[in-house]
Amino acid sequence: MKVLLPLTAAIVLGATPLLAGGDSFSGPATYREANYPAPEPLTLYERIVAHYAPMGREVREEFRDGPCRIERHWERDGDYEEKIECRGPRH
Repeated sequence: MKVLLPLTAAIVLGATPLLAGGDSFSGPATYREANYPAPEPLTLYERIVAHYAPMGREVREEFRDGPCRIERHWERDGDYEEKIECRGPRH
């Protein structure tokens, strides 16, 4: 029993460098990552058009951002309109 603990410790410490060498994050990029870079993120307009355009819908979005009221409107043909109305500071 007294030999079991040191023997186990020696095996674990001896195998640690072998196990650390197989780290999957340190290797080269895969074929797909190397040859096909990640696409650019879509803008808000592109995301909404991609979602609603196949359905032939117009989209109206209204919300507040602090003291400003923002209205956005996308039409079926791709036209985009944005109105921003801001209140003055409160006294």
